[in-house]
Amino acid sequence: MRIKVRLGLSFSKYRLNNEKEILIELPAGSKVKEVLLYIGVPETEPMVIIKNGKVVNLDDPLRPEDALIIFPPLEGG
Repeated sequence: MRIKVRLGLSFSKYRLNNEKEILIELPAGSKVKEVLLYIGVPETEPMVIIKNGKVVNLDDPLRPEDALIIFPPLEGG
């Protein structure tokens, strides 16, 4: 299944090909933590994860075409 992932500026070191937004392919039944594993973000890194406009945790399941935004708890704008 295809998942859209957008990383906040302070997570730029984890960006693939220096892209702000990426599409990744994961097996059906994957959870949010599999996205972190795929892009190399440690689960211990302080972060907020938004899935389709709602805050989620690492064990939340993913569905095809979900959109994730990952950013630190405090990020200026």
